[in-house]
Formats: sequence, C-alpha cells, structure tokens
Amino acid sequence: MKTFLFWAVGLTLSLAAAAQDQPGSSDAPVLTRREAQLLDSLLPEHPGPAALTGKRYAFVTGNLGHVLEPKSVFFQRHVLPWTTTGKQPVVAWRPFTDAERRASGGYDGLLLVWVKNLGSKQRNRLVRQLNAGATTRLR
Repeated sequence: MKTFLFWAVGLTLSLAAAAQDQPGSSDAPVLTRREAQLLDSLLPEHPGPAALTGKRYAFVTGNLGHVLEPKSVFFQRHVLPWTTTGKQPVVAWRPFTDAERRASGGYDGLLLVWVKNLGSKQRNRLVRQLNAGATTRLR
C-alpha cells in the first residue's frame, strides 16, 4: 500500500510539473525557455530563444492590435491550436526601445498574433495602457 501511495504521489507531481512546462500554462508576462523556443520557431525574424527567454512581453491580437490578452489565452487560443495541427499562426515580435520600456512599466516588447497592422499611434497607446496595468481589450 505504501508503494502504491508513493507511486501515485510521484506520478501526480511529475504530471503537474509537465503541465507547468507547457507554453501558456501561466499568465506571467515573462517567457519561459520553452515558450521562447516555440515563438522563435514561428517568428520570421528568428531573434533566437535567448532574446526572448526571461523577458517580459505583452501579448496582443486583433486586426489593428487593439486587444491585450493574458499569456495563457495568447498561446491556448491563438498559437497552440495551429501548431498542433502543423500550421503556422501569423506571429510578430516588436521589441521596445529603452524609452518605450521605461514608459510601459518594464515590458521588453510586444508579441503579436493575427495583427494585420500595428501603427505607431496604436503602439504608443499600448505602451501607455501597459504602464496603467491594462490586461484587456483596448479602445
């Protein structure tokens, strides 16, 4: 009985650890190594996982980049459904300048999915909203 209990607890802990390593398993804006590797494989620029790992990003979608979403929604709704079927979502990376980084409250940039056009006016609006703590749809 003790052996079975030990085995069951070990299995539960290993499954929980594996689930936490999946892309988008948390809403922390800092990218994990695995998330950075996945995004690097999708980005046309290929900045390298080192440029993305441990950095703080805002996750943006919507035709004109007007929707800020939690990291879990970004991956689970917009990235993983495509990559698991062998397709590639349209993902873009927009690193911030030092001034934008300070103005946004410490974000390193934007990760966009399915955004057709992100103009400078909308980018500035996103920077201001990030500094204000926004995590939902912007208008």
